Parts: sequence; C-alpha cells; structure tokens
Amino acid sequence: MLFGEKAAAALEAERKAEEEEWQREMNTLFQRKKGRPLDKLREPRRLIIRRVAARGVKGARYCEALDAAGLSTPVSWQQNEGCLKTYPQAYWHQDPVERAKWRQRIANEKSKMTH
Repeated sequence: MLFGEKAAAALEAERKAEEEEWQREMNTLFQRKKGRPLDKLREPRRLIIRRVAARGVKGARYCEALDAAGLSTPVSWQQNEGCLKTYPQAYWHQDPVERAKWRQRIANEKSKMTH
C-alpha cells in the first residue's frame, strides 16, 4: 500500500469513527431521565458547535468550520436583525459596525454553548 493510500485509509477510518461517535451521542441524547427536557431542534446545533469548538479553532476558521458542518446563523438573527445567512459572511460583514456586532454575537453563542 502506498503512502497516499495509507493516509486516505486513515482519514476514512477517522471519519467513520467520528460518525459512529456522533450517532451514539444522538441516540443517547434524548434518553435523559433527569432535568429539563432537551429541545430536539436546538440540541443538535449545540452539539455541532461544541464539537467544532473542541477542535480549538477560533475566529474566521471557527466560522468556516461551522459552515462546513452545515450550520447557518440562527434564524432569529436572520429574521429579526438582518444577519447574513452563513457564519463566514456574518464574520466578514462589509459594514465595520455590523461586522463587530456579528463577531461578538458569534463569540457569545460559542461561549454559551460550550460552558
């Protein structure tokens, strides 16, 4: 087996393991017995944000990772405040005031979801 094939096989095995872990998390997620019931719409979003944040990415790379994971900015931000649809677009907003606002919102969301 060539080096490139080994690397591709290793990446595929890592991807499979990550997907299996994700499935286990999702299967056990809604089987909690104590505490407030989890919101079935918000919890998958929270898990994705926590997994991306756990990689240690920050700033623009964090936004790109969320976009790659298929997450868009919260619908409430889009409808109520005119936020752009994707995290990278919001992070790199043309207006400096809006850019600062959305960067702070993204950071706050990350902080709330990970603590």
